[in-house]
Amino acid sequence: TEQTREDRPRRHVVIAGLRLSALRVLPAARSEGGRREAAALIARDRGCIRCGRTPRHCHAHHIIHWKDGGRTDLSNLALLCSRCHNDLHHGRYTITMDTHTIPVITHTRGPP
Repeated sequence: TEQTREDRPRRHVVIAGLRLSALRVLPAARSEGGRREAAALIARDRGCIRCGRTPRHCHAHHIIHWKDGGRTDLSNLALLCSRCHNDLHHGRYTITMDTHTIPVITHTRGPP
């Protein structure tokens, strides 16, 4: 029989004593390289870069969309929770990368 997603063993990444599921952050991170990328993203951002929710509640956001040529690597990703991701796509703020590949938020409207 075929395993469902829930039946598959979860792969975890340990960072600073925390056990975090890299596959929750980057669902496409099924390769070893993808898991390392997810671990690096969690280590850098430590959760939602806007509100601080834990990595468990976050998704990787492409700063330059992959359809527009944006790469799926640390220099073009930021962790965002669902609410902050929604606010970003509704124009409440923008994200850019500084020269050290750290995400920088610029507010364009008042708080949600």
